[in-house]
Amino acid sequence: MEPGGKPKLVREDAGAYLLQRAWSGNVRELGNVIGKAALMASDVVLTREAFFFLEDTPEYISTDTQTFEVPKGLRLDALRSAVEREAIKCTLAECGGNVSMAAKKLGVECSSFYKKMGHHGLMAKRRAGSVD
Repeated sequence: MEPGGKPKLVREDAGAYLLQRAWSGNVRELGNVIGKAALMASDVVLTREAFFFLEDTPEYISTDTQTFEVPKGLRLDALRSAVEREAIKCTLAECGGNVSMAAKKLGVECSSFYKKMGHHGLMAKRRAGSVD
């Protein structure tokens, strides 16, 4: 949302496009991209076309077949939260539940990572090495 402006919504096609990309700069990079699109867009709903500037960086497109269902009509803050939760959950699974390794992989301090896990209702299982 722009300061003092109306909240933006992300249309399903735009959300799917964003989720198919690999975000090497973690969730902050995604937030910056969404913020840039929101500032440039004149409409309240961000479509796939609002992210035209990503066309210059095809090397970031993910070839991973893992998908994440994007609920229709999400507000930007809800989309960021959903993507952040999924990124944390998947990274923890990739790292066998090792929180410090997952935090490092996502470029986040461990203390912040634990807070984010709590915020999203994700708890690391100490012995099983998986995430709820």
